[in-house]
Amino acid sequence: MSAPMTPDREQEIRAALAAIPAPPWRWIGLRGSGGPQLVTDHSGRQYLLRAAKPSDHRGNELLDPETDAVVYGDLEFRDQREGERWSSMRSGNSLAVGRTEYDPDAIVGVANPVARWVERSAQHATDLLAEVDQLRARVAELEAPSPWERAVAGLNALVDADVALHVEPDGHISNPFGDEHIEWDHDTARWRLVHDDEEDSAHPPHPAPCRHPASPDCTCPNPLAYGLTGYRCGCGKDAHSNLTPCQPMTADEWNARYPVGTPVTAYPVTRDDEALTTVTRSRAWTLGHGAAVVSVEGYSGGICLTHVDPVPGAAS
Repeated sequence: MSAPMTPDREQEIRAALAAIPAPPWRWIGLRGSGGPQLVTDHSGRQYLLRAAKPSDHRGNELLDPETDAVVYGDLEFRDQREGERWSSMRSGNSLAVGRTEYDPDAIVGVANPVARWVERSAQHATDLLAEVDQLRARVAELEAPSPWERAVAGLNALVDADVALHVEPDGHISNPFGDEHIEWDHDTARWRLVHDDEEDSAHPPHPAPCRHPASPDCTCPNPLAYGLTGYRCGCGKDAHSNLTPCQPMTADEWNARYPVGTPVTAYPVTRDDEALTTVTRSRAWTLGHGAAVVSVEGYSGGICLTHVDPVPGAAS
């Protein structure tokens, strides 16, 4: 097996192909009048290969003494017929393929492997190089990082920059110690970077008592789905019936009553989840879309205050 093709060798082949008339090529000519001639088979025909007319020592064309017609040369090809032990050189006239039975002298091909290779070589090279390009593109596609790998790389970039991040119950990614977070925009169906001081057009707060995009039971006009994990109404419960107006506690109200370390019962995503008996490990803070959250021991990320119940008697 030959060594892998080097980039220099590939460029040499491409340059050689670019230096010749573009394929396809084909054989034409007249038997007895120069024999097979290789030409380009497209508009602006160019002759590529043909036999020269013999001439005398003065450069004059040779004439047939019997017919006084110009003597033509003829290409010869290395050829071996079935049953022959050795190959030999044969004239193009003898190997030429006639157009039809009634017009055998009009040449449309040459019945010889060398002639067929010469005729098709440029097209072969063109096709093979095109296949090389397609395979190279496919390899690059397969070697490219997957969407999941790119997503992980993005999150690790935040970790490498010492950015504290949490995946919140509603699915968005927050930074409890900064003013930026990543959330899902329902209008554009894209994730977007949001600063806490900008208006949250994807999740505008509902008026009191529904401070967040609500469940289908919400009485506010045009309720919006909240986050990716379901619906939330002002009290934090998921799509419950008999909605009772309620006012969630703000981060400031929570911090005024419950210090870090307060024993709580937490429901990370919905109140149907298994309860987590734990203690708070941070002060509460407000996310860009208005939800107040707090971090607890045993769970990575903030949990909405509507899903955190202080243990009775824990208030300061």
